[in-house]
Amino acid sequence: MLDSLRKTGAKVLTFILFGLLILSFAVWGIGDIVRGPAISNSVLQVADTQVPREDFDRALRQSMDRIQQMLGQPMDMRQARSFGLVDQVLGELSNRALLDQLSRDMGLVVSDEQLRKAVHEISAFQNAAGEFDRVIFDQTLQSANMTEGMLLDQLRRETSQDQINAAVVEGISAPESLAERLYRYRSERRIAEYIVLPRTGVEAPADPEQAALEAFYTDNAGRFMAPEYRSLSYLHLSVADVTAEVVVPEEDLQAAFEERREEFVVPERRQIAQFILPDEAAAKAAADQLAGGADFAEVAQEATGGAAIDLGSLTRQELLPEIADAVFALEAEQASAPLESPLGWHLVRVGGIEPREEPEFAEVRESLLNELTEIEALDRILGTAGELDDALGRGASLEEVSNTLGLQVKKVAAISRSGQDPAEQEIEGLPDTRPFLREAFDLESGGESLVIETANGDYFVVRVDGITASAQRPLAEVREEVLAAWRDEEVERLLREKAEALAQRLGEAGDLAGIGESEGLSLAKTEPLRREDTGPEKVPAAELTTRLFDAKPNGVVTAPAPDGYVVAKLVEILPADPTGDAEGLAALRDQLGAGLQQDFMAQFIAALRERYDITVNEQLVDQLTGNI
Repeated sequence: MLDSLRKTGAKVLTFILFGLLILSFAVWGIGDIVRGPAISNSVLQVADTQVPREDFDRALRQSMDRIQQMLGQPMDMRQARSFGLVDQVLGELSNRALLDQLSRDMGLVVSDEQLRKAVHEISAFQNAAGEFDRVIFDQTLQSANMTEGMLLDQLRRETSQDQINAAVVEGISAPESLAERLYRYRSERRIAEYIVLPRTGVEAPADPEQAALEAFYTDNAGRFMAPEYRSLSYLHLSVADVTAEVVVPEEDLQAAFEERREEFVVPERRQIAQFILPDEAAAKAAADQLAGGADFAEVAQEATGGAAIDLGSLTRQELLPEIADAVFALEAEQASAPLESPLGWHLVRVGGIEPREEPEFAEVRESLLNELTEIEALDRILGTAGELDDALGRGASLEEVSNTLGLQVKKVAAISRSGQDPAEQEIEGLPDTRPFLREAFDLESGGESLVIETANGDYFVVRVDGITASAQRPLAEVREEVLAAWRDEEVERLLREKAEALAQRLGEAGDLAGIGESEGLSLAKTEPLRREDTGPEKVPAAELTTRLFDAKPNGVVTAPAPDGYVVAKLVEILPADPTGDAEGLAALRDQLGAGLQQDFMAQFIAALRERYDITVNEQLVDQLTGNI
């Protein structure tokens, strides 16, 4: 058990340093989640295990932060939904909850004493002498924006889950022979000499005869096509339009405030300092000193050898449950009696107290108005969408429905799959463009879509009134494009033929340097190349590396380059010897083994999904992600 706790400690260290609070189970998929009715304050539930909204909110925002760092620009909640982050986080949390439920069913328990020992053995909390240091512990938690309770909960959960994980993948490893073969394949290197025939070295061809140009135009008809265009009629239920029409009576705002007054309350916060001692006797001795009027900081220094830790301003919920009630019963500037938790014996001093605040109606009126306006707009648009769906289901046309519901049928005379008109201008004012165009171009002529909801909460119905099929544009209209394409292909053909002729002339025994000199071209040599070395900093042509690794010793190959054609000769093959790189071979075998273990664990998670019911509180998820 302690070995498992030590391993978990290392994971918790990573978790602390990088602020990651969710397990990396995204690769196991997010399917098989049943979207169902609300489950109190939980975002999702797996059998008896519930995932609170705070876990979901924290995990989603951390995922958004990571994406923002990669993209270098901020991300809002709407983008998070469109990127699939919401479903990804739900999948990760459901995987964690599955293992939590299995752990509970198996009766796996981590005692407080085991947790205390494990915390003391985590290197991140130790000083230079390798001893647990309370000051370092508290500072590390503060920098990671974690409470002690959060750490202990995480440690308990990950320890039991690690035990399950270890049991599932125990003994799974990659065969030595597989690792050796893959090592030889990946690590072989090849060296080539080459010359580059520049595009400028080929004389520009004369314009072709009309018949040749027409033949090229006909043979390459697909390159000179006008896109398919469709004429459309559609109805658009816009959240923005409906919201602008909503008026919330003042008495409704007042009633909502009174009903939800507790939601607007700011909880009491207390400025808290503490130090922790390993046993009750030492804690009582320190408490007696404090009761006698000794300074809290001086007692902490004497008892622990370090300063008392300022935990900052905390609410009751942010403290360990074992000490929270006692701490919040203290007066300002008062120290506690010894308080026991899984971390030891706490002596706590309360500094300033920020009292509970209950805002007045005027302070929250604007935010409440916006929220109720959005809810009313949603109710209206949902109701209209339902009426629209019912009417269309009874066979009514868009025009008939528009008259009944007071909606406007909008027309698009001609639109391409990319959303442009025949003048290649973007058509403005459409519903969410991607799903709208997808629906419009999936229908037959005369076909009508269902009532479709978009990512921003709008609805639309689209009908295809007519289809103008894609057709080849007349030669007279695209003559210059055709002529330019013909010239490019001719130059490419002449270069290729010249390169192939030089390659044939060179052969395996030929002198590439001499041939290059006769053509006025300088000889170059690659550095030892691996199979993945295809970038311009390594080779003059992206396809050259692949062709060199397909070639025999002293083989000659050609490849198109951005500004010409390459003729290259394979001059040396450097085989890879796994026996000379024990560390690299071991790393590769570990990598292969980790992949196999991951596959087995994915199958295990899939089996748990069959065993346990997973239910998502869709209403709460929508509320937390602004999808209301």
